[in-house]
Amino acid sequence: MRKIIAFILQLSICILTLLLLMWISHWKTISISNFTFSSNTEEHRPITLPFSEDFVGRYTISLNIDNATSNAQQFRIIPDDEVVAVKVNGEKVSIGNIPLSDRRNYGSGFLLNLDNLKPEQTNLLEIEVINESNPT
Repeated sequence: MRKIIAFILQLSICILTLLLLMWISHWKTISISNFTFSSNTEEHRPITLPFSEDFVGRYTISLNIDNATSNAQQFRIIPDDEVVAVKVNGEKVSIGNIPLSDRRNYGSGFLLNLDNLKPEQTNLLEIEVINESNPT
């Protein structure tokens, strides 16, 4: 009987540990949501990613970043055709250090370092893109 109780106790501890580790792995995980497409300053329509549409011209993809635990984060951006500007919470982010070939690389994209996120708040990321051929 003692062996059964010991086994049940050990099993319970293992299950609780597993649940705790699962909770920790999702706690404060950065999330992105509320994706919008805009080809002018007045129209912002909801979209889902990956996004594809017959559109040629300049447009902006906006999204919310939640649960950032620090002001510095890194994101991989895969553009189509060329990223021309990035803003976080309305402030321009310098992309001058990213080679033009990377800002046009629709295969692997580029890493974007953001150091002006507001921890524990919803941050608005806006990426302006120029598309010169279909589809977007």
